[in-house]
Amino acid sequence: MRTIIGFCIFVFAYLSEFGLYSYASHTDKDQASTDQDFFTIGMLPDTQHMTTDGELDQKRENLYGMFDFFKDRKSALNLKMVSHLGDMTNNNVKRDPCDKMLRQWERINSGFDIFRQHNVPFSVARGNHDHPELLKTFFSAKDYHNLPISSVLGGTKGRKTMKNAYYLFSASGIPMIIIVLDWNPKADEYEWAQSILNKYKDHYGILISHSFNPLTDALIEKNDNILFGIMGHETRDVHYTRRSSKNRIKHFFVFDYQNSLEHTYGAVVKYFTFIPEYSRIKIKMRTYSIATQSDLSREECWGKSKESAKKCQKLDFYVDRYSSAS
Repeated sequence: MRTIIGFCIFVFAYLSEFGLYSYASHTDKDQASTDQDFFTIGMLPDTQHMTTDGELDQKRENLYGMFDFFKDRKSALNLKMVSHLGDMTNNNVKRDPCDKMLRQWERINSGFDIFRQHNVPFSVARGNHDHPELLKTFFSAKDYHNLPISSVLGGTKGRKTMKNAYYLFSASGIPMIIIVLDWNPKADEYEWAQSILNKYKDHYGILISHSFNPLTDALIEKNDNILFGIMGHETRDVHYTRRSSKNRIKHFFVFDYQNSLEHTYGAVVKYFTFIPEYSRIKIKMRTYSIATQSDLSREECWGKSKESAKKCQKLDFYVDRYSSAS
């Protein structure tokens, strides 16, 4: 397997070196607009089935439609960041041909080129179907620093990989930190994330990982400044809450439609709009179907009950203002 991956990386490096493969140029100079009284963070769930061979025209339309949704609404939503939840590609953990692996990474990378061209800040999470070496090849920390959107990247665990990274920005008077952890994080990754949260106690946080485990749950519940956690991986749409030791409500989201909507391959996006109020922050979560070009219908939502379907479509909730001194 290592030999196959090594050869794939060699081929990609060769194509890049001689100009046969390159990232798109960054032509959009529209920097973030003046601060508004709201801002939005977008989410891209598992896209693995949209990068595979077969029915390419339909898959491209769905895949790139997810990126176009956020690109086209960048100003209207006051969009500050879009985070992929992992499983960007599909065939990277078995003995698949090198050309099949590269085609999948090229397709998802072309989607992110839409963000690069239009200066949409983004983060990527590694899923269990995303090989770490190919992640490093297509989304290296070095390349990220060369992008005009690099101002949001706070740092990484390791100089070359984006498996564990954090992002910083301020909007509407709210300092934010987004921490992205490798799927099924290990103890050293938990400790790294905790050290970052200790450093930025005055920032409101979101924790993203392709899959949660007791360590991610502990990070969310232990750190008062984390507002919610979100993961993909499991084909469902779920929201639940827990209370921290200080009795603060913590929100958890699981979001993945890859096997649920026939012929769309899971082309659904979510976005969270933050509206600061005097003593709290209102957060509006919305779900959008790329196939129907409309908010997700109740029939498309996971869950049988009206209540679960309602939460899938949209959810308004409040979080208290936070002080690191409290």
